Amino acid sequence: MVGGFTPNCSTLMRKLAALFALARATRMAVVYTLPGMAEVQVQKDLVYKEGGRTWHKLDVYHPPSAPSKPSNPAVILVHGGAKASGNMKNTRPFVSWGQLFAASGISAITFNWDYPEGVQIADLIEYVRKNAEQLNVDKDRLCIFAFSGGVEFAVPAVMKGTPEYVRCIVAYYGNLKRAQTQLEEETATKLVPMLIVKAAQDEFIPADSIDRFVEMAQAKGAEVQLLTHSKGGHAFDLRNDDDQSHEIIKRTIEFVKERLETP
Repeated sequence: MVGGFTPNCSTLMRKLAALFALARATRMAVVYTLPGMAEVQVQKDLVYKEGGRTWHKLDVYHPPSAPSKPSNPAVILVHGGAKASGNMKNTRPFVSWGQLFAASGISAITFNWDYPEGVQIADLIEYVRKNAEQLNVDKDRLCIFAFSGGVEFAVPAVMKGTPEYVRCIVAYYGNLKRAQTQLEEETATKLVPMLIVKAAQDEFIPADSIDRFVEMAQAKGAEVQLLTHSKGGHAFDLRNDDDQSHEIIKRTIEFVKERLETP
């Protein structure tokens, strides 16, 4: 009994420590910065889903030059496991990621949704495309960038039929088992370029779901890149201020820009 108790207790303690670290991360900014992040323009608190709730809102971060580009390409940032009432779009991680993309020349959209009601991600995308002129974005040049729990729902949703307006998909440290199922139904010629990022020391997401998805997608002939932070934990982009994090984030921005800046 004693021999079996100690590892379980140790595992529990590690999980609790990781949960506390993750809670602190919601107050942290992305560890990579660019000049001009403080100068970006923001459209705030636009309601994308009507109903009895008031938290289903979005913000749009634009480069300073956005007015001269009435149809700027945009990346949609999908948060992980939180209800819309948690107002994740207003937390430092998503404010800083929005600023980072805008400073790099790409508009960014952050929004609140009720995890795990993934249908709200589709509602958001539909709203963005219908109101693209008001939002000052190009409805046909969108990238979906999901984090953590958002990966489980956003990636398979946008892979389904792979609409032409989705130019790329980015998934950071998220479970891709649902996406594996969707992948089996898709043809390689319709799959958009994907960037998958995992943290080798992730405390929550099993690496095998990520590795298996990448293996399956590449076997289908899809364009898939895998980047791994060898020392990073879950939310390494906030928690691990090191050269590997900086390089992965830099390459992520380059990946998105390359796919979105072509008309």
